[in-house]
Amino acid sequence: MAHMSHEEALEKKLAERLVLGELTDPEILEFEEHYADCSVCSSSVPFAQIFVANLTALLRERQRSSRQESGDLPELDDFGPEPEAEL
Repeated sequence: MAHMSHEEALEKKLAERLVLGELTDPEILEFEEHYADCSVCSSSVPFAQIFVANLTALLRERQRSSRQESGDLPELDDFGPEPEAEL
């Protein structure tokens, strides 16, 4: 397998897709190989994890606030368990 270029990783949004669980097993293996040698991508993954954790927490808090006001909003189950923001 050829080594992935940084441009390819950016174009395919692999760091973001890794955090969101959207990569196939072959994509994960290929990206992990690139990730080990790329300081930009290796710092992008933790930033993406923190962003997702913070966004999820914000949406959950807004849902709680709205539910207190109206009492008729659906659960945020689609977001899964609350992620840990600290890495």
